[in-house]
Amino acid sequence: MKHGKRFLWIVPLFCLLAACGGQGTQAESARWDTFHHEGDNVQLSLGMTQAEVEDKLTPAEGSSPSTDTDTVIYGDTPEDRIAVTYYDGVVNNISLDETLQTEKTSNWSLQGGITVGSSKEDLDKVYGACTMSNEQDQYFVYYYDSSHTLLTEDHIDDVDYMVSFILEEDGLLACAIGSAEPALEPISSP
Repeated sequence: MKHGKRFLWIVPLFCLLAACGGQGTQAESARWDTFHHEGDNVQLSLGMTQAEVEDKLTPAEGSSPSTDTDTVIYGDTPEDRIAVTYYDGVVNNISLDETLQTEKTSNWSLQGGITVGSSKEDLDKVYGACTMSNEQDQYFVYYYDSSHTLLTEDHIDDVDYMVSFILEEDGLLACAIGSAEPALEPISSP
């Protein structure tokens, strides 16, 4: 009878540990290659086709779409503006910076709500230690592999994409997601 009680205590403990282990950390489960629009619930990710993006967004006035390597600005108001660079009709880079927004505010954010104006503390809380930074600690780059795992400098050969930030004293000035390859392979149709 004593062994039965011990078994009943161990089984729930084992299940609890297995459940906790299966959830993974935020870094393991998060997609770091996506911008989110807070108001419209739109998501932009590397590898999307230009047609997929333009099905959700319209180019800003004066920013015309093209089918070659080109950058298109989307959004009617400064807070909604985001720059998307295409290569062969596929998203290769997405960025926010002070030239798109008139104030340090944006309706676009990265994982954890990081956006123009976010603090260094916010960045550290969500992203942790970066893969590389400059000497002045104003430029931070995070390298990820295809399973969205943060890489260290000694695994740089496994980079699939990068997330980069430029910070000033009063907050985040610019952020971008870019493919590690100069160009993504276009998605072929069956």
